[in-house]
Amino acid sequence: MRIKSINSVVATLIFVLVALTVSLGVWWVSGSTYSTVLNEKRNAMESMVDRSVKDLQLYTEQTTNMVQVLAKGDPAREALLSGDVSAIDGLLKSLLVSSDKYWAAFIFDKDGKVVTGYNAKGKNMAGA
Repeated sequence: MRIKSINSVVATLIFVLVALTVSLGVWWVSGSTYSTVLNEKRNAMESMVDRSVKDLQLYTEQTTNMVQVLAKGDPAREALLSGDVSAIDGLLKSLLVSSDKYWAAFIFDKDGKVVTGYNAKGKNMAGA
């Protein structure tokens, strides 16, 4: 192929260089943007999981403390040993009324039968 003028060669060379530069720029920006967005999403998800685990641990600790307080008290002992559920019954009712985080509270005997307790609707579950 014979070149008719140097202007055509220079124009073609400039066009190829500009097109290549623009293509490389678009490729780099899209790859960089994808990596940045992916890393941000990953960090957000990890943060959400960490927060959920911490919240669950806190809830478990608080519930464990509440159960220990109820279990070590005389009202629970009286309900299990003598069958007098009046004192623990009031505690369980007030626990469920005062906290919307608990859906039910029960005292079980050694056979797994409910001595006293209530569900979230306030229904007495004794004997269940």
